[in-house]
Amino acid sequence: MGDQPGPYTRAFWVFALAWAPWFLGGAALYRRYARRERARGRAAG
Repeated sequence: MGDQPGPYTRAFWVFALAWAPWFLGGAALYRRYARRERARGRAAG
């Protein structure tokens, strides 16, 4: 095991960096949607 990352490590980082914006954006959208649904339910009674 040297300092050079293996192919699996490199593939994992490429995959993680590629999916991070989509994952974070989806989480933000879900939070916003859940908050709106909760507010609508409270307003409806």
